[in-house]
Amino acid sequence: MKSKNTKEVLEEMGDELLEQVKESIGGQSNFGLITLFGPILMETIREPVNIILKSNLDPDSNFHCITMLICSQGGELPAIMALTDVMIGSKIPIHTVGIGMVASGGLMVLMAGDKGNRTITPNTQVMSHQWSGGSFGKKHELVASRKEQDILTNIMLSFYKKHSKIKSKKKIESVLLPASDVWLSSKEALDLGLCDKVKTLNNKTVIDFTRKSI
Repeated sequence: MKSKNTKEVLEEMGDELLEQVKESIGGQSNFGLITLFGPILMETIREPVNIILKSNLDPDSNFHCITMLICSQGGELPAIMALTDVMIGSKIPIHTVGIGMVASGGLMVLMAGDKGNRTITPNTQVMSHQWSGGSFGKKHELVASRKEQDILTNIMLSFYKKHSKIKSKKKIESVLLPASDVWLSSKEALDLGLCDKVKTLNNKTVIDFTRKSI
C-alpha cells in the first residue's frame, strides 16, 4: 500500500473539516472560511487571496469576518508576505485559527489576523525562526544579493514588531529570530503576543468562527 505524504494527509483533513463545518451550519457553502494547510507557496495562496478580495469587493457580501484555519510549516517568504498584505488590507476582519502546526511563515500568517481574534488550539505546535535562503554568482551579484537579504531581515523584524508584544527589534532577534529554531508552547505564544487566545476547537467554536452576520 502506498503511504500518503504530509500534503495529501493535510488536504484530506481540510476537506473533511470543511464538510463537518458545512454540516454544522445547515449545509451552507457560502460562509467565510478559508483552510490554509501545507506549504505556503505562490500557487497555494491564490485561492485564499481570491476569497478575501472577492468578499471585500462584493457589494452583497455580509460577512462580519472571514476565518482562516491554518496548519502550515511555512513556505516562500514572497508568497507569505503577499498573503499577509492582503489579509491586513482587508476591510472584513480576518480571524485566524492555528491548528496542528503553525511554524515559520505559517506563524506569520496567524499573526497577521485581526488583533483580538488570533486563536491557537492548546496542542498546536508553534515555531519561529529567521528566514533562510542562499545565493551564488559573481561578486557584484553577491553584493546585490546581500542588499536583498538585509531588506528581507528588516521586513521580518518590522512584521514581528507590529504583530507581537515585543517592540524592540533587538529583543525580537534574541527571543523569536535567533540563529536556531524557537519552539513555543501555546501559552508561551500567547504571552509573547503571537496569538490572542488559546481555545479548544469543537463544534460550537467552529460554528462561532464561521457564522455570518445577520
